[in-house]
Amino acid sequence: MPLYAGVGALEKEGDSVQYGGPRLLEGGVCPKMPNGRARFSALALPDSEAPEGLFVLATRRGRQFNSMIWSKKDPLTGSRRRDDVFVSREDAARLGLADGDPVVLRNETGAFRGVAKIEDVHPGTLQAYWPETNVLVSNRLDPESREPDFNAFVSLERA
Repeated sequence: MPLYAGVGALEKEGDSVQYGGPRLLEGGVCPKMPNGRARFSALALPDSEAPEGLFVLATRRGRQFNSMIWSKKDPLTGSRRRDDVFVSREDAARLGLADGDPVVLRNETGAFRGVAKIEDVHPGTLQAYWPETNVLVSNRLDPESREPDFNAFVSLERA
């Protein structure tokens, strides 16, 4: 993502990156905007409902930066297993899944084998760790910011 280009130049403790120059909006002026003032507008949110039989998968990053992973259990995110797939109690009951059951997430991009973890997530959605589930994320980019879409529609089945 072009906005993050400065991160690659960080070499030692104390190095930092300031996007947009040494001082952002000094004196309340935004030099890249007409009249020096930002303009805001309301946007319609895209439809995020999963098609019938699929789940919305959101990738979890916890407090990690990028992909600091030390082992199959990550102490930064509460020593959870990195292959956990977080499922709501309602969806688990409907599918007959128990905590610890092996599962497979699939879509047109790939497949991920994990372990069901019954948690307080919204029914119809799943959460799993990134970058482990990167195989399920397409290369869709937001047309304005060029930021990747780290969400996906997936099927969930018992392994």
